[in-house]
Amino acid sequence: MNRIGKIIVSVVLLSSLFAAALVSADERYPYPSIGDGKTGIGVALTLVDGITADPQGNIYISHRSQNRIRKLSPNGIITTIAGNGIAGFSGDGESALKSSLNFPAGLAFDKG
Repeated sequence: MNRIGKIIVSVVLLSSLFAAALVSADERYPYPSIGDGKTGIGVALTLVDGITADPQGNIYISHRSQNRIRKLSPNGIITTIAGNGIAGFSGDGESALKSSLNFPAGLAFDKG
């Protein structure tokens, strides 16, 4: 029961922080600003395929249409943590922000 409660809280938190900003690709094209460093309110997230959270309350989002992995902090600030926005498979040995991701999908968090 405790784990289900955490999932429900995360979904409610995500919904309130983004204020219905999850839209389909057909509704907003070309994409608006990705909103790095700003609050999640008003940031359009299209084609989200994976969502997970860590024990500190950060929510990680697989933003498939932007080829990025995003992080929503407990204070509501969204940032890109991986992907440069260009579809591809490059980046070995470089910063995660310089890497090219190709439609990132599922996410998982390892407590280890």
